[in-house]
Amino acid sequence: MKEFLKSEKFKKLVRYVVVGACTTAVNYLLFWLLCYKLGVEFDIANAIAIVASVVFAYVTNKLFVFRSHVDGAAALLREAASFFASRAFTAVLEWAVMFVANKLIGLEDSLWGMITKVAVNVVVLVLNFVLSQFFVFKGGKKPGTEQ
Repeated sequence: MKEFLKSEKFKKLVRYVVVGACTTAVNYLLFWLLCYKLGVEFDIANAIAIVASVVFAYVTNKLFVFRSHVDGAAALLREAASFFASRAFTAVLEWAVMFVANKLIGLEDSLWGMITKVAVNVVVLVLNFVLSQFFVFKGGKKPGTEQ
């Protein structure tokens, strides 16, 4: 266990959790600022906050979590596109599960609706990490670093 806690894999997981918390903070703070302080319409403020937080997540995951380095604009665009596509996939998956649980099964007015939301978010968090690790940031690591 001591070896794992000192390993780069564990450090990467910690960095992923910290970046995820920061991404969530960016989303919530930007939404609050736009909607409640600047008077931007609710859905527009939410859309802007989501897009900005996903862009923030890409940059911070690339630089700090996975320490990815790719050569050339084309490789960078492929990496960014795969990140945004994987996040879109998990967002649609989350929405679909919540729709089925809440609208079709009828859990929305019960504690099970919230339990479902938490469980789905855990699955999405893990799936986002796995997709980032093995699909998005597989291109390369920054020279002189271990992934």
